[in-house]
Amino acid sequence: MTYFAGLRNIPAKRKHTLAEYRPWQLHVGWGLMLVSWLGMLGASVVGMITSPKTSGTDVFWVTFWGLAVSALLVRGWWGGPSAWTYLKLLAQVLGVLTLVGLVAITAVELPYAHLEVSLLIYYVPGLLGGLALLTAGLLNTRHVRLWYAGT
Repeated sequence: MTYFAGLRNIPAKRKHTLAEYRPWQLHVGWGLMLVSWLGMLGASVVGMITSPKTSGTDVFWVTFWGLAVSALLVRGWWGGPSAWTYLKLLAQVLGVLTLVGLVAITAVELPYAHLEVSLLIYYVPGLLGGLALLTAGLLNTRHVRLWYAGT
């Protein structure tokens, strides 16, 4: 089946409406994922605009991933328990990878003692985005599972 324990316990899908009450953990989790994604996407767009080396390929990939992840977030909000479970796992993994990546970049740059101020455009959204994703991934509480189970 799967090695991930969180993916083995997905409740059965049931009909939900957008007007239906949702636990606050879902609102906070999706909000954090959306804010982190918009921050990272904004940093990519600003980096493309300010870089003289931006090519058409860069524009294509930022646009492609911007639309793909946005569609995934919309599907997750409208979807059922499997969408939330997969996105929760994705948020946890990407949150940790983002924070580890920032530590690795800092460790490489620090011995040379020339951390560029222009890199802050990536550090700040990366740090906030990684923390937001990690927090959003940890919000799969008992209330969320009960809501998806229909009880």
